[in-house]
Amino acid sequence: MAEVMMTGFLLMAFGSGCSGEAPPPLPGEPVAAKTLHRLNRAEYDNTIRALTGSSFQPSSALPPDEVTFELDNIAQALTTSATHLGGYETAADSVLDEMMGRILEETIEYPRVEADDPGVTYLGTGTLNNQGYTIEEGELTGTAILEFDGQFRITGQIYGRSDALMGLYVDGEQVAMAEVDAIPSAPIEVTHEMYLDAGLHRIAWRLENPDKSTDRRGGVKSYQFTGPLDPVNGPTEAYDRFVTCAPEDAGADACADEVLSNFLYEAWRRPPTDEDVAWAVGVYDLGIAEGEEWDRALQHALKAVILHPNFAYRVELDPTEGEPARRLDGFETASRLSYFLWSSMPDAELFAAAESGELDTVEGVRAAAQRMLADERASALVSNLAGQWWNLRRLEDVRPLSDEYPQFDESLRASMQGEVRLIAEDFFSGQVDLRTVLVRQESWIDQRLAEHYGVSWPDGDDGWVLTETDPTRVGLLGTAGWMTTTSNADGPNAVRRGKWVLGSLLCDEPPLPPGDVDAMQLQDPKPANGSVREQEEALRADTYCQSCHAVMDPVGFAMWDFDGVGNIRAEDELGFDIDTQVTVEGIDMSSLGEVMSWVADDPRLLTCVTEKVFTYAMGRPPVHEDDVHLHWVASQFSTSGMTFSSLVEGIVTSRPFLFRSANDTEVSQ
Repeated sequence: MAEVMMTGFLLMAFGSGCSGEAPPPLPGEPVAAKTLHRLNRAEYDNTIRALTGSSFQPSSALPPDEVTFELDNIAQALTTSATHLGGYETAADSVLDEMMGRILEETIEYPRVEADDPGVTYLGTGTLNNQGYTIEEGELTGTAILEFDGQFRITGQIYGRSDALMGLYVDGEQVAMAEVDAIPSAPIEVTHEMYLDAGLHRIAWRLENPDKSTDRRGGVKSYQFTGPLDPVNGPTEAYDRFVTCAPEDAGADACADEVLSNFLYEAWRRPPTDEDVAWAVGVYDLGIAEGEEWDRALQHALKAVILHPNFAYRVELDPTEGEPARRLDGFETASRLSYFLWSSMPDAELFAAAESGELDTVEGVRAAAQRMLADERASALVSNLAGQWWNLRRLEDVRPLSDEYPQFDESLRASMQGEVRLIAEDFFSGQVDLRTVLVRQESWIDQRLAEHYGVSWPDGDDGWVLTETDPTRVGLLGTAGWMTTTSNADGPNAVRRGKWVLGSLLCDEPPLPPGDVDAMQLQDPKPANGSVREQEEALRADTYCQSCHAVMDPVGFAMWDFDGVGNIRAEDELGFDIDTQVTVEGIDMSSLGEVMSWVADDPRLLTCVTEKVFTYAMGRPPVHEDDVHLHWVASQFSTSGMTFSSLVEGIVTSRPFLFRSANDTEVSQ
C-alpha cells in the first residue's frame, strides 16, 4: 500500500500553506482562498475526537502553533511544515486503528517512580535521601503519561510522623488524603482509584498539616500508576456511526461507498460531491486490488480523507472575479460558528441547520449561536480564548523562586488556575457582564486560596465559594493567578502589569521596546538608592523612555501592593513602605480598584474587547473595511449590558462574519 501511504503525504504537501497559495483543486474540491486556514492544535484534537471518538491527543505529534496578535488561531501564521505532514500521518494511523478496533487495550503496570528519579521535583522544604523525600513543608511532584482512557489505580508508598496528613493531588485537584504514622524504612501503601484520560497528568503528594513546633514531617518513597483497570476493546461508537452496513449483505463496494460518503460529509464538513466519493472509493479500490481485506482497504480510504486538505484546513470559496464579497453557504457558516465557539467541527444539529437553510438567515445564525453558547463545548472559549487573552495558559509555566515565595506549589498553581477559569466561565457563559468581571470585590476561592489570601475557611469544605476576599483585591486582575503571570520570578513587575492593562483591555499598548531594553531592567537594587519603585522610576526617567512608560508604569505601580504571587504586601523587597499613589492620564489613583474603575469607564474598553473577540472569531485581525461593522457590534455590546452573549450575537450576525471578502486574507501584522 505504498501508493496509498504517499497519497496522504501528497495531498497535504499541496496544502502546506507556506507559499500562501492554495493547493491545486482535486476532483470535487472547491477552489480555496489565497491563504487557507489550517486547524490549530486544539481545533485538530477536538475535530479528531468529535469525528472518530478517539481518546488520543494527536496534536502531541505536531509542532507548536505560531502565536501572533496574542492568539494561536490566526490563519496567516498557521503555516504547515514537513513535521506537520509526518504528525498528521501518525495521528491518522493511531485514531483510525483505535476506531476500527485494532488497538488492543490492556491493563498496564507503569514503572514505579522513586522519589529520586529524574523528572521528580520538590517544592517547599525537605530532604532527599535513599529512603525517599521527607517533606517539612511543601510537596513532591511528578508526571505520568497514560496510554489509554479508563479507571486507574494510583499506589503510593508514604511515611510520616506526628500525625502527618498526606494529600494526593492529580492535575491540581486533591483526590485523597491519608493520616500517616510510619518510618521511612517501612512506609505504608495507600491506593486511590479514579478515571483518567489518556495523556499527560501531574501528580503531587503534599504535607497538608506542616508544624515545625512538633517536628511534623511527611514523606514519599515512590508512586505508581496501574490501568486501565477496565480495558475496552473492539470498534468504537464512531465506527458503528459510520459503518451502518454489512459488506457481505449490502455488497462490499456498495457498503464502502455508503461508509465513505458519510465519513466525507463529517470530515470535510460539507456534503461530498459525486467526484469526492469517487476519489475516496478509488483509494478503497486500490487496496482491494492489492489484496487487502475489506476493512483494511476501507481504513486506507478513511485515512486519505483525513489527510486531505479539506480536513486539516477550513476551506471557503472565494468571491467570483470582480465580486467584493460573497455570502457564505450554510456549511461554511456552520464551520465558522463551531470553530469560534467550540474550537471544533459542527455537530449533527448544526449540520442539519446548514442543510435546511436556517443558517442562510440572520435569525437562524443567532439561534444557533445561542444554543452553542449554552452547550458544554463552549468551555473551549475558556481554554483557548481566555487561556491566551487572560494569561490562563501562562499559569502552566510560571516558576516563582522558592526562596522568595516558598508558599508557591503545584496545588496553589492549580487553585490559581481554578479561580481564573471560574471567573472566565462566569463571563463567557453570559452570567456576569464585562464590568463586573473587572470591578467586583467577590471572587471564587477554594481552601488553598483561602490560606493564600488569609481568608477564614470552614472545616470540611473542599469546594469553591464565591466570596469577598479583601477590599483591595478586585476583579480578574485581583486574582493571584493574574498577578503571578505578570510578575518576574523574584517579584512583581509594574511594567508588565501596566502593559497588559493598556494592551489587552484598552488596545493602546506602547510600541515594542528597543533592542537594548535589557539595560533598562533594574538589576540588584540597593537600599541606599531608595525604594524599588524609586529606583525603577529613576532608571527610566529620561524623555526617550518616558514616551512609552509615562502611562504604562503608573498603571502597574498602582498595583504595587501585590507581590509576585498575588499576596498583599506593605513593604517592598528592600523593606520600604509600598507607595501606590500615581497619576494616569490626569487622574489620581492609588489602588487596583481605582485603576479598574478607570478602565471600566474608558470608551476604549468596549472597542478593544470587541476587536479581541472578533480577531479570535475570524482568525484574523480587523482591517479598515471592518471598522463600521465593529463600531456597530461594540454599540450592541454596550447597550445590551456588556454580556459576552450579546458580543457573540453581534459578531456572528455581522457582515464580516457572514461574508467571504476578497481581501479577507490580505492582512499583515
